[in-house]
Amino acid sequence: IQKYKEYLPVRVIAWKIPEEIANRRRMDLKYKAQKKGRTPKSHSLAFCSWSVFATNADDSLISGEMIRTCYRIRWNIELIFKAWKSVLNIHKTNVRTNTNRFRSELYAKLILTVIIHRLYKYIHLLMWKDEKRELSIDKFWKYMASNKQKLHEMYKQGVNNFINYINQTLTHIIMSCKKHHQKSRHTSLQMIDNMLGDILPIKVKVYVYNKAYK
Repeated sequence: IQKYKEYLPVRVIAWKIPEEIANRRRMDLKYKAQKKGRTPKSHSLAFCSWSVFATNADDSLISGEMIRTCYRIRWNIELIFKAWKSVLNIHKTNVRTNTNRFRSELYAKLILTVIIHRLYKYIHLLMWKDEKRELSIDKFWKYMASNKQKLHEMYKQGVNNFINYINQTLTHIIMSCKKHHQKSRHTSLQMIDNMLGDILPIKVKVYVYNKAYK
């Protein structure tokens, strides 16, 4: 690994969490350690009282209060890869030795992925603009999978026919795939759009520098 001479400034933000949550973390840590025949160290147990985030984005880009809100989006990213594996089976193949066949299969799956995500982006933005509602990526992938035969037939007839079919079934897609919101809480996208971050009683900001690697 070739090291750069420059240093990358990293902002570390630590949040003191409620003791009830910290105790649950300690119980979970002890349980996992016990299964491996170990005893958790004292500093590991003490660390359970904190949520620590590191970012190279400065405060003018992401305020400290918004760090945890932005971090919650990670689950949406994980859902994308989950859909690729559970619905598209992108990690599976029956090809054993034919490199060209394997490459063709992989490219076909990636092209399908691009098409589905472009459709998702179009419908999601439409819903957000009109109603401030969100489209579930997990439900959308499953909807595409359950209607794959019809979608394939329309796509073979041409891009315009495919787009017209999507527009005709748009209402049904939205009703089937919209994300259910709890009135008592904001979603991560709502919080980011309205700049609603976390306000906790104890907050510590520490600026450190870490080496950047290629």
